[in-house]
Amino acid sequence: MPAMKNLLRSDNLNTTYMGLLEKQYPQLAIDLCTASRRDVLGLRRRWGLQCLRAGNYLEAREKLEMCLRNKQYKQSILEEIISYMENCVPSFLAETTDVTEFLMDLRRKCRKNKLNSAEFDECVYYLSTYSSTTRLLQFYIKHESMSRAIGLAVNTDQDTVYEGLVRPLIKIGRLSALLEHLNSNRGQYDKWESLLSACCKTLSETGDLKSVYEVQYFLGQYLLAARTAILMLRNEFLVEEQMKFLNKAEDCYKAYLSGHLDTESTDGGGGSVTTRLKHIQLQRQILEFVKSKQIRDNNIHIFSSRTDKANIVRELYKLDNFDSLPIIKLLRETFSLTYMDVYLPLVKSLLETAENMSQWFPRLLKLLGEMPAEQTDALLLEVCDHVKEEQRSFDRILAIMKEDKTRIKANVKAGFLKNAYILAAKKKLREEILWIQEESEKQGDMQVKGFCKKFLDYNNDLAKQ
Repeated sequence: MPAMKNLLRSDNLNTTYMGLLEKQYPQLAIDLCTASRRDVLGLRRRWGLQCLRAGNYLEAREKLEMCLRNKQYKQSILEEIISYMENCVPSFLAETTDVTEFLMDLRRKCRKNKLNSAEFDECVYYLSTYSSTTRLLQFYIKHESMSRAIGLAVNTDQDTVYEGLVRPLIKIGRLSALLEHLNSNRGQYDKWESLLSACCKTLSETGDLKSVYEVQYFLGQYLLAARTAILMLRNEFLVEEQMKFLNKAEDCYKAYLSGHLDTESTDGGGGSVTTRLKHIQLQRQILEFVKSKQIRDNNIHIFSSRTDKANIVRELYKLDNFDSLPIIKLLRETFSLTYMDVYLPLVKSLLETAENMSQWFPRLLKLLGEMPAEQTDALLLEVCDHVKEEQRSFDRILAIMKEDKTRIKANVKAGFLKNAYILAAKKKLREEILWIQEESEKQGDMQVKGFCKKFLDYNNDLAKQ
C-alpha cells in the first residue's frame, strides 16, 4: 500500500480503488472513496457490473440502484448494463484478463446476443424498473419475444406501439411476424385495429408504403390497401415492379368484392370498385405493351385524376404508331374521351415530327380509320390550320373531306375566301355565302364580298325558299 500522504493524490486513489475492486474488496473501496470525498457512483457501477459478471444479480441490483436513481447518468448506465448482459462472458472465463476481449467477441459472434432465461429476466427487471415501455418493447423484439411484446403493447398508446414495436420490426424485416401472430390470436383484434391504423398514418408520413400496405391488407382494409398499392406503382419506374403492385391492387379489389355485394362502392378516390378493376386491366395492357418494346422503365400510368390522358395517348403512340392503336381505343372508351381529345394530339404530333407529307399522310389515314366517318371532317378541319402554308398538303386534306361545307370552312379559316366562294356558289349554299360575305368584310377582301353580294341578289328566289 502507498504511504497515506501519497494515497490522497488523485491518480493514486484511482489506482487503489481499482485494485481493491479487483481483489474483491469493493466495500473497502467504497469506504475509501467516501472518506476522500470522492463520487462513489463510478465505483458502485463497477461493483454492480462485477456482481453481474459473477451472476450475483440481487446484489448487483442493490449496488446499481444508486447509479440508476441519478437522472443525469441513468440512461447511459442502463444501456451499459443491458449491453453488458447481452455481451458479457461468464465469470470463470473472464478471470484471464488478456483474453477477455477475445472471449467477448467470440460470444457475440456465436450467441448473436441470445440470453438465457436468467439473463433475459434480469434485463427485463432493469428496463421495466428504470426505463420506458418503448425501450422494453424494443428489447423484446431484439430477443424475439413476440408474445411478451404484444401483451405489453396492446395496453399502450399508438406512439409507443409504433416506436417500440412496429418500427423495430420493420427495421429487421419482421413486420409480417407480428401480423401472423395477431392473426392466430384475434381476441383483441378491435384494439389492435385502432393501434395499427394509427401506425399506418405515421408510416405514410415517413413514406414506408410497403409496410402500410401490409398492415392495411391484414386489417382487411382492402380498398385502402389497393390505393396504397397503386401509389407504390406510381412511385416505381421498373415495369416488372409496377406489374407486381398492379397485381396487389387487383387482389385487394377482388378480396373486397368477395365480401361485399355492392360492386359500385367507391374506393375513396371517386371511382367504383368495378371501374377500378377495368382501369387495372387497361394499365396491365399498357405495361405489357411497354414491356414488348424492350423498355424497362415506364412512367405511363392512368390512375391519377390529374393525369393528362392526351399525354398518355401521345406517349403510347410515340412508342409504336401502329401497335398502340388498340390500347388507345380502349383508353378512349374507358374514360369516355371524345375522338377529338384522343386523335387530334396524335395528328399534331405527326405534323410536328414528320419531314414531309409522304411520311405523315399514310399515318393520318390510319388514324381516321379509327374514327366514325361522320367525325373525321372535324379532325381534318383542325389539321388544315396546321398545313395551310403548304398548298399541296392543304389540297390533299380537302380532297379526303366528306362534306362540302367542311371544305368551305377550311378555306375560310385558311384565308382562301375566293376558293370558298367558288365552292359555295357551285353548290348554291346560301347560308355559307352569307358567312363568306361577313368573313370577307372582316378580312378586307372587297372582291369576294362583291361576288357574294351579286350571288345573293341574283339568287333572290333561292333565298325565299
